[in-house]
Amino acid sequence: MSVSAEPPPPADWYHDPHDPTRARYWDGSAWTDRLADLPAGEEVATLDPRLGVARPSRRRRMLVVASIAVVVAAAGVVAVMANRPDPDIEARVAGTDLLRVRGGLELNQVGLVGRMVDEPCRGTAAFAEVGPGTRIEVRNLEGRRIATARLSAGRTVVADPNGSGPFASLLVVCRFDFTLEIPDLDQYRIGVAGFGDQRFAREELAERGWRVELGLGP
Repeated sequence: MSVSAEPPPPADWYHDPHDPTRARYWDGSAWTDRLADLPAGEEVATLDPRLGVARPSRRRRMLVVASIAVVVAAAGVVAVMANRPDPDIEARVAGTDLLRVRGGLELNQVGLVGRMVDEPCRGTAAFAEVGPGTRIEVRNLEGRRIATARLSAGRTVVADPNGSGPFASLLVVCRFDFTLEIPDLDQYRIGVAGFGDQRFAREELAERGWRVELGLGP
């Protein structure tokens, strides 16, 4: 009986294993040459490809936020501070002006009806080009491409988890995940390469916790 290997750590910025004062980008399978200086108070996770990911303590960030609050009060500036973390701060890619957006593409096809949940899947027929590695593109309103990402492996999921009725669990879609790093703009056009795009406002993405959901199919 074979034992499946643990999945590799997810692509993200982590402490540079050679210099903990900097961040280095892990592409999901290996370290890249992309480096970024860590501003004071900024924390990222530590990665050991053999042991996994160690998330940083939030204590340091809380102390920094508390110090800022004291300075604002002393200056006589009235501010409302939310109890939850600012989504813009959480989305900011360490050492850059980019914002990290996580998303999913749900592909609806007739051939998926009756399939079991959590099975490998990809596009067929008119969507035969949609599968692991298919490019997600981000463009500005003028149509210039400003960011790309690749789809993960597809898995079947229930189309409407809250649906009722005897056939609700038979209606499944093929879902792919992806992660984008995009510049900070007011408007974006995001879609699957070759299949058009949808328009998203920055405020909309921020309200959704910097997540975007795309769909293809009837």
